[in-house]
Amino acid sequence: MQDFPSNAWTRLVAIGSVAVACSGQTQKLGELPPGSSSKGGDSGMSVAAGGSGLMLNLGGATSSGGAGPVSDCPPGVRNFIYVMDSWGTLSRFSPTDKALTRVGVVRCSTELAGPTLAVDRQGNAYVDYEIGQLDAGTSRPLYEINTEAATCAGEIPGFSWLGAMAFASNGATETLYVVTGQDDALGAANLSTGTVEPIGPIKAASSSGYHSLTGTGDGRLFDFVVPVGTAQQGEQQIVQLDPTNASVLSRFTLPSELGTIQNPTAFWGGKIYIFYQVFATQLSVDSTTSIAQYDPATNAFEAEFMSGITQDITAAAVSSCAPLVDQPK
Repeated sequence: MQDFPSNAWTRLVAIGSVAVACSGQTQKLGELPPGSSSKGGDSGMSVAAGGSGLMLNLGGATSSGGAGPVSDCPPGVRNFIYVMDSWGTLSRFSPTDKALTRVGVVRCSTELAGPTLAVDRQGNAYVDYEIGQLDAGTSRPLYEINTEAATCAGEIPGFSWLGAMAFASNGATETLYVVTGQDDALGAANLSTGTVEPIGPIKAASSSGYHSLTGTGDGRLFDFVVPVGTAQQGEQQIVQLDPTNASVLSRFTLPSELGTIQNPTAFWGGKIYIFYQVFATQLSVDSTTSIAQYDPATNAFEAEFMSGITQDITAAAVSSCAPLVDQPK
């Protein structure tokens, strides 16, 4: 186990919802070999490494595990949160087992920075890259990623910078919700036309900020919000949004000591998981990843559901096939 001083300084990493490496970039030392897993124990245990929108026909079968309609979901998609580290390594995280299993390294472009990620009910990932230092209004493609093989499956042109995105389904439709650029506005993306239909401004805080969306199979939409310039005042929040108008239905303020910037968030099994990086000191470069857990039904919050993960996870997304209630181990 890697030990940290009791006054260890923690912060969240400002990399949006996912990070993918440049083509040909060397993998980070200590990342998991293909097919291997990194498993943690109880809380605090270290982990060793070796609108318009998109409308889909989902079917109507219901899972006994509380995942909503799942007849369209491929085997395994509902079991995991998909995560990436800053070197582009795609892995599957099982909250039930506290296990991280490497899939492979994703290479879609030679100029990548600050991307965001969403996963649909078929297990396809859609990634928006902020290429280089382009302005927020610059058009560029979404990349589709095969989550089974960690390969780029195609491009969808037409989008400008999407600050956050997540799928949520309700009945027979699935919608890709997005936060557009830095204007704190919720929209519904149409993958056929490469356009975003505005829904409304997100008024979760007194100032603009960083967002990380996550959706569910029963139509709920959550947003992890860190207002710019006010994070030190304890205003980091998880809010539930009304998908029809972006109004805030409920909110929970996180402990300020978690950090200052947005980190990826994913709903799975009735809980919301927040991935954040921990630094031993303020000037430290090396870090580990910890995972916080929040229960929206009870407001129970656990800052270290899991800690000491040697991969610097900077991305997380979940399909709306994921279970809605806690799963037995």
